[in-house]
Amino acid sequence: MASDREDFFCSHCGDFEAANGAWLRDLEVAGTIDLRFHPFVVTENPKEPGEVFGTMNAAVCVADASPDGTEFWEVKTDFFSRTFYERSNKAGKSSLIGYLGSLATDSVQDCIRTEKFVPWLEPVGGRRQESWRRRTVSGREASSVSTSSLAASEISVTT
Repeated sequence: MASDREDFFCSHCGDFEAANGAWLRDLEVAGTIDLRFHPFVVTENPKEPGEVFGTMNAAVCVADASPDGTEFWEVKTDFFSRTFYERSNKAGKSSLIGYLGSLATDSVQDCIRTEKFVPWLEPVGGRRQESWRRRTVSGREASSVSTSSLAASEISVTT
């Protein structure tokens, strides 16, 4: 299993993604590795969640709405390509919905607007809330996006 812990606003994470993201995904598709993405936030104060938590929330909203999770990997690649860490692209709710295009279904838009997974996201250095101990995505306990049991990905337990 390969674990990928990244933050869309972290420049080092963006460098890692540019250098290794496609290669890791190719290994996963070939069945060589089980690739898991663990969403966490390293670049924002957890007491005042904003664009960083919102952007990760949007990606998890897409994963939650996706029947097999393949769209999550597309969004991950797209969000890193936007170099949010340079603060050159907006990452507010309306902008994120626009970036998602056809993936921004009504349920995904609602998920983004209500910040459904913001309380679920773990900042580096600890949990924002005790309620994070039991996290669910579509009724499944969750803390990572995994590719182990479906053709592309699913949300799975790794708490």
